[in-house]
Amino acid sequence: MGAREGTHRTLRRRNPVDIIIRAARIYQERLSGNVFLYAFGSQYIEVEFPTENFRHLAGVYTRLSAERFFQLATKGELMPYRIQFTERHPYDLFLRKAKHLHEIAALTSSSCLVLQNIRTSTRKEKPFEFGLTNHSFTLCMGQNADMQGRLKNLHVVPYSLRDEDCQGRSEEQHPVTFILRKRADQKKYDTICYLDAEKTQQISKAIQTKMSKGAWNAIRDVRSLKDWQVAQKAFLHTFMDGMSRIRTDKVQKITSVLVRAARQSLLNDGLQADVKDYIERYAPAAVRGSKNFAQEILDKALQEPDVAELVKPEQGKSFVHST
Repeated sequence: MGAREGTHRTLRRRNPVDIIIRAARIYQERLSGNVFLYAFGSQYIEVEFPTENFRHLAGVYTRLSAERFFQLATKGELMPYRIQFTERHPYDLFLRKAKHLHEIAALTSSSCLVLQNIRTSTRKEKPFEFGLTNHSFTLCMGQNADMQGRLKNLHVVPYSLRDEDCQGRSEEQHPVTFILRKRADQKKYDTICYLDAEKTQQISKAIQTKMSKGAWNAIRDVRSLKDWQVAQKAFLHTFMDGMSRIRTDKVQKITSVLVRAARQSLLNDGLQADVKDYIERYAPAAVRGSKNFAQEILDKALQEPDVAELVKPEQGKSFVHST
């Protein structure tokens, strides 16, 4: 029995509502309320994940409104009698989608392709403008418009989840060089969710103006400093990896990520003054509450047992710049 068939059988044994509830909670935590910028070459698209689009991605029939469906699912209150499988919404199609429903968020923090003009069996004359694929499944997307076709903004949103790599159905395919994220109410992208440093060449002015100072500094440093010091590399690697997994309005979690990044830098012979500079250089606006926030984060990192052991005077190691 192949892996694909085994997954299919496992899904058949699970309650469809449980699958939807799990996926809706991930969608709420990782996707809704955020905007993602996908850069490919000198081009980019901005993607958002409205809650009302989740119902269609789930591939089930329900009399519930899209908002109510999502609300009940995230609360764990969606009941089996609320969903149905019909000729237009067959159970086997749901099973094919269900394998990927909880994996949509992975497309915002890992390598993928941007596809353009995707023609499917139901969209031959009017193809989907864009798509994202990781070769396992494809998220087909289009303009963010209301039921009357009026544009809400210039972002693209998901309309269809397909259990296939749609490269062969698309006119153009582009590898993503980096992915940025911001909260919908923010002006600047302040989080780097994915970065292919080797393919990230010159960044257009149009993208630069959309980035926070910290995000721009991080991408520029990763791209240009081939022989950067180990301590700085350790800080940025920990910081970028941690930030890609949390929402940018979670101040306490961002602070924890910065503390971990500072700790890694200090463990790699980072100087305290340099670590403070990294914090100031890369930290998003959400944590810049006090004038001394960099020192406060550094102090927390210095309290970590392994770091404290290294800075003991008898070890003969100092992390302070000499004057």
